[in-house]
Amino acid sequence: MQCRAPCEDVKCGHHAYCKSDGQGAYCICEDGWTFNPDDVSAGCVDIDECETTSGVTRCGDNSVCINTQGGFNCQCKPGFTGNAFKGCVAPCEDVKCGPHAYCKPNGQEAYCICEDGWTFNPGDISAGCVDINECDVQSGMTGRCGPNTNCTNTLGGFFCQCKQGYTGDPYKECTSTCKTNLNCAENEICIRGQCSNPCGIIGACGLNAECRILNNNKFCSCPAGFTGNQDVECVRMPYSCESSSECDDRSICEDGMCIPECQSDTDCALNEKCLQNTCILNCQINSDCFLGRICVNNSCIFGCTSDDHCGASETCKNNRCIDPCVVSPCGPNAVCTVANQRAVCSCRVGFIPNPVAKVACTRTPAHPCIENRGCNPGYACVEEACRPVCSTDASCLGNEKCDTIIGVCKSICRRDDECNENEICDRLTCSTGCRNNSACANNKSCYNNKCVDFCSSPNACGINAMCIIVNHQKQCRCVSPLQGDPLVHCRPPVNKCSSKKDCPAGSTCYASSCHATCRTDYDCLSDEQCVGNVCKLICTSDSECNRGEICENKLCTSGCRVDSACPDNQACIDELCRNPCNGTSICGTCSDCKIINHKVNCICPVGFIGNALINCAKPVSRCDGSCPCDLESGFCITKCAANADCSCGEICKNGKCAAKCNANTACPLGHICKNGICSIGCRQDRDCPTDRSCVNGKCKDPCTRSDQLSCGKNAICRVSDHVASCMCPDGYQGNPGVECVRYGCVIDGDCEPSKKCSSDKVCRNPCLESSVCGINAECIVINRNVQCSCLAGYFGNPQIECKLGKDTCSNNPCGENTICRDTQDTYECACLPGCTGDPIKGCLCEALRTDYCKNTICGMNALCRIQSSGDPQCYCPPEFPIGDPNVHCEISNLPVDCRTNGCGKGATCAKEIGIYKCSCPAGTIGNPENECVLGK
Repeated sequence: MQCRAPCEDVKCGHHAYCKSDGQGAYCICEDGWTFNPDDVSAGCVDIDECETTSGVTRCGDNSVCINTQGGFNCQCKPGFTGNAFKGCVAPCEDVKCGPHAYCKPNGQEAYCICEDGWTFNPGDISAGCVDINECDVQSGMTGRCGPNTNCTNTLGGFFCQCKQGYTGDPYKECTSTCKTNLNCAENEICIRGQCSNPCGIIGACGLNAECRILNNNKFCSCPAGFTGNQDVECVRMPYSCESSSECDDRSICEDGMCIPECQSDTDCALNEKCLQNTCILNCQINSDCFLGRICVNNSCIFGCTSDDHCGASETCKNNRCIDPCVVSPCGPNAVCTVANQRAVCSCRVGFIPNPVAKVACTRTPAHPCIENRGCNPGYACVEEACRPVCSTDASCLGNEKCDTIIGVCKSICRRDDECNENEICDRLTCSTGCRNNSACANNKSCYNNKCVDFCSSPNACGINAMCIIVNHQKQCRCVSPLQGDPLVHCRPPVNKCSSKKDCPAGSTCYASSCHATCRTDYDCLSDEQCVGNVCKLICTSDSECNRGEICENKLCTSGCRVDSACPDNQACIDELCRNPCNGTSICGTCSDCKIINHKVNCICPVGFIGNALINCAKPVSRCDGSCPCDLESGFCITKCAANADCSCGEICKNGKCAAKCNANTACPLGHICKNGICSIGCRQDRDCPTDRSCVNGKCKDPCTRSDQLSCGKNAICRVSDHVASCMCPDGYQGNPGVECVRYGCVIDGDCEPSKKCSSDKVCRNPCLESSVCGINAECIVINRNVQCSCLAGYFGNPQIECKLGKDTCSNNPCGENTICRDTQDTYECACLPGCTGDPIKGCLCEALRTDYCKNTICGMNALCRIQSSGDPQCYCPPEFPIGDPNVHCEISNLPVDCRTNGCGKGATCAKEIGIYKCSCPAGTIGNPENECVLGK
């Protein structure tokens, strides 16, 4: 079982619906409907609300009820108005009209109407109506009575009566009977049996014509001041005038004609009307008007409809003949003339159309100028053009404005095309200028809205450069033979010379370079001045001058400030480049003076030794069988016959060359100075070589004196610093004063600390090997290795030679063909370019080199090199540094100096027992040559 809505099964009829109240369902009729009493199930029927049997009135008074389906409507009865549901009233019910007036409805509206013969009071309509005087021609209705009658007014009406002597219907016409004019009065005519005045008939005469009856005859005539056909129309005659004083009192002079004044049409003739307080003739066509006037809107006015109505110098515009130039059809500064009744615009002299004279005329393009005197009076040269001067705008033309800043007139504009060629519109005035390069000549460029010749500036290009403009672009060029940066400076090429013949025509040799010759400054470049017939460069600093010149008194003159300004073989002395070796005694006796890199280098010639700043002398050589020998001293001698046979610093004495000596020139070892000549002998040990001692004025080997020293068995005697001592030779050990015993070795450890085990298994002192250290050097053994060092007071390369004096280049410590450079603590020697060899002893240049090593045989792994003396020398190369180069060179396990090769990552380079070695810092392990890491 299902729950259902109560109305679901209820079917109600038409215009009814079902309603449930919770207990049941029932049908209800819609508003305006009721159940059909005959059949409720059939639905509902309309209720007639207009039915009055019930005594209920649905609508208001004076209304009609109209029933509708389901409702009704109320309407007011005809002649009534208002709300039909509440009540309708008559339209005139509330309307109160005044005396002699009544209310008349019109639909739902009502209004008051006057009774016949009455009219509303014009002063107060609500006051009612007033009587109409029908007999008053001005205010009443005409034609109420017939001709020849008298009219009498009454309240609300009137009545008519025939005049005396007349009969007939006074409301139509009263007439007198006649047959001829004689039967009529003098001012009448007998017309169709009736005496009547024809002048009273409308149209009896023409318009504005006067009608008169004379002797029973009608006469028409135009009144005074009028003309025309009196039977048709009379028109007012025109009178020409120049002023109103020539017209009558009622007329004024207008458009050259006397025209009557008026207030209304009644003040004018019948064929005229009052327009703008003047009487104007009516018309239909132009021919109805007098000459010079046309018909416009049915009125004759002064004017025209075409040029044909105007004179040759006038044109018809807006129906007026006017001078076409009066309306100013031309632009400012243009002249207007009339040709064929048309205005022709042309520019005044000195002006041109812009763009046509009808628009404006502007001054002809300003005459180009450079200064004011190039312009006519009243003009000034501004922006390279002659312009009219002014102080205010009043001084300029109408289309110009005074630029009070520069005091000239400029044309007013809004756009560039309103200005002349080569002008632009700038701040509403035309000024000389441009917008882009195309507006300028090819030799100018547009810059800041001005056509500018960039070459006109003296600084447009560099000094002496030529400036040209190509396609509006500046180009700077150095004209041949000038060269350089044309934006900075163009200069003649620097041609070195030693004399005038080295220079081209028109030039001379000055300060080692060619300079142009001159007579005046005009013969020189812009940055030069003619001094002493030579063009000299104007300057402010030395840097502006050529090499070999300095800036003195603002001119580049021959000279120098520093050595670098001179050739390498000269130095700057007293502001001049000179050879310091010329005319000076900088170097010592027998030394060569050479200039290297501007510096004086005093060098002892090849085969000489000594301090080149003091004296260079030929060294003494011990006899070796290859030279004449002095048996007493054991030194080589040079035989001679004259001084010319001797070297520098020597003289020929007793057939032998002897060295000169003085306080500054010492004698070689083994010699003493006697009477300015070095003679063989000695006064003390230091006069002798270090391996000799002075004995009885002679240098002798102290080891040969058995009274001085006796060595043990197998011991040898050696001299050091003039003192003899006994020592065991290599391969022996023991007390040299007693006996030296031979022994062998396998490793260096088998030898004393000062010796090392040689290849022949003998302990040898490395310092006793030949040529281990250089001259004036001492040898010590450290860790069985040789270490050479200069003696106290000596400086130089201990491997080759140590020299007495301060360790600087001023002592000329380097050999021949070398360059010496001072460093912070010492000096450095280097061979000249193209030369090789030992720079301390001397370098051999390529041109002098001879392959002396070609026939020299060196030991295994050894190489051959040429010494400064030119002799071949065998040496052990770095890869085989140990051994005798004449026998065998081998690799040694000597540690490498870490200052040269560096150490591995994390390692340090420190000195250990005289050698710099790599080591791992404390707390780290590894190979110091590769890397040190933290220990575990």
